[in-house]
Amino acid sequence: MSSRQQGAPPVPVHLGSPVSKRELKCQLGGDGGPTGWDATPGQHQASMRYLDVVGLRVKYKGPGSDDRDAASIRSNNPIPKGCPVYYFEVEIINKGRDGYIGIGLSRKDVKLDRLPGWEPHSYGYHGDDGHVFNGRGTGRPYGPIFTTGDWVGIIYNRIEKTLTFTKKGFQLGVAFRDVEEETLYPTVGFRTPDEEVAVNFGDDLERRPFKGDYEAILESVMSNLHTQILGTKIPGSSDIIAELVFDYLKHHGYWETAQAVGEDVLKGRNQISESTKEESMALYSATEYVMGGDIDKAMASAEELCPGVLDENPSIAFALKCQKLCELIRDKKDDDAMEYGRQELTQSCSTSEDRVLMEKVLTLFAYSDPASSPFGDLLSTAYKTELAASLARALRKHLGKREVSTLEEMYRQACVLSELLHQMEDPAAALINVRTFVDEKGA
Repeated sequence: MSSRQQGAPPVPVHLGSPVSKRELKCQLGGDGGPTGWDATPGQHQASMRYLDVVGLRVKYKGPGSDDRDAASIRSNNPIPKGCPVYYFEVEIINKGRDGYIGIGLSRKDVKLDRLPGWEPHSYGYHGDDGHVFNGRGTGRPYGPIFTTGDWVGIIYNRIEKTLTFTKKGFQLGVAFRDVEEETLYPTVGFRTPDEEVAVNFGDDLERRPFKGDYEAILESVMSNLHTQILGTKIPGSSDIIAELVFDYLKHHGYWETAQAVGEDVLKGRNQISESTKEESMALYSATEYVMGGDIDKAMASAEELCPGVLDENPSIAFALKCQKLCELIRDKKDDDAMEYGRQELTQSCSTSEDRVLMEKVLTLFAYSDPASSPFGDLLSTAYKTELAASLARALRKHLGKREVSTLEEMYRQACVLSELLHQMEDPAAALINVRTFVDEKGA
C-alpha cells in the first residue's frame, strides 16, 4: 500500500469555466455597454446645439459666456450592471479657452445643460481647478488640473461603490464613496469655446487599447476582495476548520493523517473506530475493482458490503454489466462477450437509457481497436472513475452515510451560491470563481 491510506475516491465536482480578464474587458462595451455618445438632437436639443460630435470626439462650439452655456453629453448606453469594475478614458484634445471640462458619471434623468457633478445623481472631476463635484455647484479639492495632452481615467468600482480618477495612469485616490445609483452613464461636460475631448469606452480594445493598465486595476480590486473574504471571521468553535479537515480525511480514508489531526489539533476529541475503517476499506475495494476492470469482484464486494444494493440501483447494476462487456471486447474475448451480452444484458435492459448504453457498447464489436472507436470513452479512465463514483454513492446511501464530506458539501453550496449571484448580476460574483479562488489560494 502507498503512503496514502485506502479510502473511497472523492466524488468529482464539475464547475463552469472561470471568468477571464478578456471576458471582463468585453463587459465594458459588450452586453449593451457604452460604445459611443448619445448625440440624438431631439432628446438633448439644449446641449447638442453647442456640441460637435464626430465619432468618439466631442468639441464645444458654444459662446461660453457663463454657466448657462454649459453643455454635457452622455454615452449611448449605461454601464452594464454585471460589470464589477468599469473603466474608460478621456483624452483632452484641446482645453479650449479656460479648460472648464468636467468628466464623470450621471444618471439618465440628469439635465445636460450643466457640468457633471452640478446636479444630484451626477459625479464630476473638473479640469480647471482639479475639484470634484457631486450634486452641487460647489466642489472640493481633489487632484491636479488637466489640460491639453492629458488623459483622464475613470474607475467605477461597483463592488466597493467608489469612483476614482487617474491622470496619465496615476491614480488620484477615491473621489466618491457610497455611489449607490443602479444605472449610470459616462458623461463629459464643457463650458468654454474650443474645448475638445476623445473617449475610449473600451468596447474595441484590439483596435483602441487603453493607455492605462486596466488589468492592474482589476487585479488590485480582485486582491482587495480576496483579502476581505479570507479575513472573514467564522463564528462558532475555534476548531471548526480542523474539524472540517478531520471529517474530510476520515470520509476518504486518510486514517493516519486524520488521526494526527485528531490528536494534535483537536486534542483527542475526535476518534476513528475500527468498524468505520473496515467499512471504508470495503467500499474502497469495490470502487478499485471497477477502476481495474474486474467488474465481477466489484459487484460481489458491493453486495457483500451492502446486500441488495444493486437491486436497489438497477441503472448502476446495468452500467456495471455493460462495463464488463466492454472489458471482454477490449480483451478480444468475443465469444465470451457475445454469450454474456445475450444472457445478461438483453434480459436486464429495462429502460430507454439502458438501451442507449447497450447500443453504444455493442458498437465496440465492429472495431479492431475499440478504445479508438466513437464510443471508446467507455474504456477510458474518466468514464470508469465516474462509474466507480456512482457505485460509491449508492453504497454510502445504503449504509446511511453522507455522499460527500461536510467540507465538500460546503464547497458545492458555495459554487451554487456563486452562480446564483452571477445570474443576479452581483458585481463581486463576476470576479470570484469559487474553484479558481480555492485553487489559487490553496484553501
